[in-house]
Amino acid sequence: GRAIRGGRTDPEEMPPAHMRYTEAKLSPLGYALTSKLDKNIVPMSPNYDGTEIEPEFLFAPVPLLLNTGALGIGVGMAVSIPPHNLDEIINATIELIKEPESTTADLLKHIKGPDFPSGCSVVNQEDFLGIYTKGKGSFVLRSTFEFSGNTLVIKNLPMYSIAAKIEEQIYKGKETGAFKEIIKIINTTAQSQQLTLQLKSKYDADQLVRDLCKLTDAERSMNFDLRAVDNGVPKTFTLLSYLRRWVEIHSELTRKELQLELNDVNYKLEIAEGLKKALVNIDLIIETIKQSENRSAAKLALQKMEFTENQANAILDIKLSRLTRLEGIELDKQIEDLLANHNFLNKLLNNQNEFRMYM
Repeated sequence: GRAIRGGRTDPEEMPPAHMRYTEAKLSPLGYALTSKLDKNIVPMSPNYDGTEIEPEFLFAPVPLLLNTGALGIGVGMAVSIPPHNLDEIINATIELIKEPESTTADLLKHIKGPDFPSGCSVVNQEDFLGIYTKGKGSFVLRSTFEFSGNTLVIKNLPMYSIAAKIEEQIYKGKETGAFKEIIKIINTTAQSQQLTLQLKSKYDADQLVRDLCKLTDAERSMNFDLRAVDNGVPKTFTLLSYLRRWVEIHSELTRKELQLELNDVNYKLEIAEGLKKALVNIDLIIETIKQSENRSAAKLALQKMEFTENQANAILDIKLSRLTRLEGIELDKQIEDLLANHNFLNKLLNNQNEFRMYM
């Protein structure tokens, strides 16, 4: 989306706007991060003052840290992770799930390097394998240079580069004798982050690009330092170790989610089978309940008839309107569906290959 003037995404670094002028909302992927918080899958802990509970982490559907990137400095450490293409990350993760012995080189068949929202290119591709293998390094980001006659358009600026700063750097270079080919600079930031340069009739295009890359932010470096918090401890990861750890955590959470679903299916199946059995013996059930002094006695009597406690409670709570032949047919269909779901979930939990395909 477009940058908010005065916000952190404002490319021209204007002073921050008042909070009443800005707003934010979650994207569909953002909502996916919080959609399973009510399922008791991720661990919860008290917040800073103990008045609420909050998740220790979120159940991310994909390795979002590589997708969104991160930049920050802490005490004795720093993190610098450029954004990456989401489809490429997902494909690399699928590769790792299918082939756990995959190497960094295998993953880089899918991940083509960082993917910046500005559209700038990363020119040191020959260093990618070493950078991702170590989890540290530096990417060289370069703008796009388009020549047309005596005009040069600089667009797709590197991340954190702004057109106004490059314009200022060009003027400073001209003061020292550089950029003699440039006659005029047109800043079109109001429309998009790019500069249009009017050039003399004769110029060396390759030399001009080299000078712009050397003396301005049309080309700049961005460090790669893949750090993340694992079990409360900051750690340095490589691309391979990070994705393996993500798959490990995602596998544990997915198994927990499937087990919770299986428990729920088993409970519903238990109730449905109990109600089906009760309908077959409905006259005896009604007589037994009528002769009981209270609910507790009725429940105990039903349990002596080989109903479970959950089934006994469900029978005592059932409405008379459900004691019909049609209800028996519906219960048969419900039991059939629940058994199919039960078998499917059991298959996923007990067959490693099936579970990997599900992941």
